[in-house]
Amino acid sequence: MTHRLRRPVALFVVTTALAACPRPEDDDEPALPPSDTMTFFELKEGAKSAETTGQALTVTAAAADTSNVKLAIAAVGLVTAEVNLALLWPRTFIAGVVSTRPTRDGDAWVWKRTFPLLGWDANLRGSIATGRLATEMRVTGLKPDNSGYQNFLWYTGDHGAKEGKWTVFAQGQTGAVLTIDWARQAVNDKELVFTNVTTGQDGSGDRLVYSIKGKIATMGIHDARDATGQPADSSVVWSVENGSGKITAPSATLCWDTLANGQGNIPCPAGAWPMP
Repeated sequence: MTHRLRRPVALFVVTTALAACPRPEDDDEPALPPSDTMTFFELKEGAKSAETTGQALTVTAAAADTSNVKLAIAAVGLVTAEVNLALLWPRTFIAGVVSTRPTRDGDAWVWKRTFPLLGWDANLRGSIATGRLATEMRVTGLKPDNSGYQNFLWYTGDHGAKEGKWTVFAQGQTGAVLTIDWARQAVNDKELVFTNVTTGQDGSGDRLVYSIKGKIATMGIHDARDATGQPADSSVVWSVENGSGKITAPSATLCWDTLANGQGNIPCPAGAWPMP
């Protein structure tokens, strides 16, 4: 989906959970949106996932034909990898600045953090208007290889108590490159919509929708133009508890069994699948 949005590669796991809504007291700094409004847990073969902790526990089972779950992982793997790459630095900066105490600047609050080893200086500004929190993250590169970033606006946000939107920019690109519309009640009850909003580029209009409701996770992929130049949609749904799941693509619908049964291929059962 967003393979046109390349950025330096390093891995940072964001685990900070924050309150979602701005506090009403004028003298108190607003609470930032939860960091998991930018993150999602991925489908993995042979693993029981825990959305609340990001941990994965490998489960050993008898050998089975697992081509269906492998196909599902491949179908979403490239898209999720590219989304994660595009969001690597935005997630890093938000995780770093929220550990600092903000200072007041007129009607706004400012969180600042320098990452000396990484060579970045980050500045997050937040202000409340009509009950919503508006945010701006600007960064400055401190090393020769990133010195071209000077007070660069990396992303903005518009957030309510339980929903909001992040808008991500990229150097050298006109306009935004990625938006994240989020709705969140809890860590295991949320929906994130990642949309490629680049202008005039391959991948423009591609969309990834991730949701989790209790123990059931879903990823829906909209390819604005597939290999034939036509729009195409597919989805993968799985139980984060027992590892069973289903992939629905234009050509077929395929299911796989639980972790306890080796996630082997099975005929899709009648009714809802997977079961929690």
